[in-house]
Amino acid sequence: MDSTPPALSPKRPLSRTWSSSKTHKPDVVPWTVDGLVAGVHKLLYSTTYKPPMLPRAALAVMELTRRYDVPFTHIVKAVESDPVFTATVLRVANSPVYNTRVPATSIEQALTRMGLRQFSDLCLESAMSGRVFRSPTLAEPMEQVRRHSSAVAHISRIIAQSMGEMGAKAFGRGLLHDVGIAIGILAATTPGLFTSVTYADAWPVIYAAHTTIGRMLLDAWKLDPELRCAVEDHEASKIEKKEVAILVLANEIADELGFGVPPLGVGVAKSRPAAAAVETLGLTARDLVEGRELAKSIVNGI
Repeated sequence: MDSTPPALSPKRPLSRTWSSSKTHKPDVVPWTVDGLVAGVHKLLYSTTYKPPMLPRAALAVMELTRRYDVPFTHIVKAVESDPVFTATVLRVANSPVYNTRVPATSIEQALTRMGLRQFSDLCLESAMSGRVFRSPTLAEPMEQVRRHSSAVAHISRIIAQSMGEMGAKAFGRGLLHDVGIAIGILAATTPGLFTSVTYADAWPVIYAAHTTIGRMLLDAWKLDPELRCAVEDHEASKIEKKEVAILVLANEIADELGFGVPPLGVGVAKSRPAAAAVETLGLTARDLVEGRELAKSIVNGI
């Protein structure tokens, strides 16, 4: 796998404010793992900076869909309370990845066609795409992280469902597992926060810190603890839990299909023991072939 960071020249600075201007004020945080963690903490609790928070409508939908007796009308009302979020949900619902033969023209149509659990996944994916995976300075690397996370989410659901399990939490774990990388990019490009750092030098630090800062963000969002745990567990050296094994295998398949995130700098290697994940899940060679083919047909629309 290519060890060069994606999309930009490694010598490009990460912030427009980092220059040799005599009027430039000294940055307050050094570019180290501890510095990045401290910087993200500062952003999350700053009174002048608002971190990328999920829309209230998305959080409301996720809370409502935890219940089996919730009327569809309540979910529709929650989504439609935010016109911008409504438009994003409909756009994603009609994308190739959801394989909609007839475009949904309303939230009610999308919900009825997909069902409660898949619609909840759709809302989370829409919220992440609209609020988190966005960087005007490093748009291309951020888009790569978005495509990777979305692919892992859909593949995780396929694996979970093939084992007769509910795919809703598997999808969420896949979508959120590398959110720390996205937040690291956003923090690195925040003007005046860090000492000057080049693009290539940023990647190893972001990778080393991404599980910690990802967990910090999900704690701030107050999401389901099972979803928050996936952020740290997916880099564990041992694979003993099925949910972690699903995430590891989904990452491997996503990489094979061209939806991976490159090693984040020279000397930073990802270690994902896919064979151990397959053993933990008890999957056969036929299961893997069928799963890869189904995954390929779905993620090509991402």
